Amino acid sequence: MSALVLGALGRIPVLAWVLVAVLAWGGWQRWQAVRTADELRTVTAQVEAANAAVLAATEAARRAAALQEIVDDQTRKLDQARADADAATAAGQRLRAQLAAYRRTAGQDSTSAAVRSATDTAASVLADVLGRCSERREELARFADAAHAAGRTCERAYDSLTPGRDAQ
Repeated sequence: MSALVLGALGRIPVLAWVLVAVLAWGGWQRWQAVRTADELRTVTAQVEAANAAVLAATEAARRAAALQEIVDDQTRKLDQARADADAATAAGQRLRAQLAAYRRTAGQDSTSAAVRSATDTAASVLADVLGRCSERREELARFADAAHAAGRTCERAYDSLTPGRDAQ
């Protein structure tokens, strides 16, 4: 039987064998091309995913830097506001000291006890009213500075995180 098979194979012309070999080689090349194209699509998808991750990380870093800059700027402004408030407090204390000194000396210039008592009372009331006004003004100034700073910081942070808006 093997002689029969070999005899049949021997009758096939060489050109047919070449054609079979070329077709087999072409099939192999096509299979490799399809496999390589699949690998290329996979690698391309991975590269695109990596690029998207890099872009997201870059955006997150930009946002973090913008927020840190806003916080640093706000800290500087709050420090300046505190220094201004401390200067205003010192000025208020000087004013209260001057009023106290005026109150002490105002009654001494008068010769009459009634005039001295009236002057003393008026100076005392004036010093008390001015002192309370000064204290209240300081409280309101601190509150206004803090509220303004917090609102401005919030606005700048929102603007820096919102796409299409420039941080101011």
